[in-house]
Amino acid sequence: MNATIEVNLSDSLNAEELCELTAEAEEQDKPIARVLYEAAKEVARRRREQREGKEPALAA
Repeated sequence: MNATIEVNLSDSLNAEELCELTAEAEEQDKPIARVLYEAAKEVARRRREQREGKEPALAA
């Protein structure tokens, strides 16, 4: 799978989280693009729920 992924580290993913996701990809023998995609979906879900008032705001 070829993929171009743009990551705004200051917005949704810090360097430590990126390292954790890279390790997770290796452990699960998944492409890093797939793991990052799944993480991005989770962040989007949390933001959507936050906007809808379903969970408290994430710490900045």
